[in-house]
Amino acid sequence: MRETIALQEELGVDLVVDGEMERGDMTAFFAERLDGMEISGLVRSYGNRYYRKPRIVGPCAAAVP
Repeated sequence: MRETIALQEELGVDLVVDGEMERGDMTAFFAERLDGMEISGLVRSYGNRYYRKPRIVGPCAAAVP
């Protein structure tokens, strides 16, 4: 990871990133912000990585703050 960050700095990248190693999954962030969705139990994915799978429980719509 140090090499990747160093390369980005050398290239002058405005926003240095580490490849999203801390991201839990690709869908929960969005599902948590929609009415009609809930986050279910753990699902095994990516070898020994687990995440909470979103599921539809009603009509989906943007949640109103």
